[in-house]
Amino acid sequence: VLEVLDLSFCSIKGSIPDSIGWLSKLKVLLLSGNFLTGRMPSTFGNLTRLSVLNLSGNSLSGTVPDSVSKLANAQIALS
Repeated sequence: VLEVLDLSFCSIKGSIPDSIGWLSKLKVLLLSGNFLTGRMPSTFGNLTRLSVLNLSGNSLSGTVPDSVSKLANAQIALS
């Protein structure tokens, strides 16, 4: 079971795939310091066990999806 995914500073380019929301057991998602663009997927709302989400140091645009409000207990870093 994947609970921690740390892809920080891996020079990842492009957008975050919607399929990230399928990782329902994920507790920590670290994607900081990459070259991610586009919007935060609304499927992040499916990650209800998430306690840490770090997307800082990327070039994401748009608004935070309403579904992210389901992650009320998560520490979220966006900038």
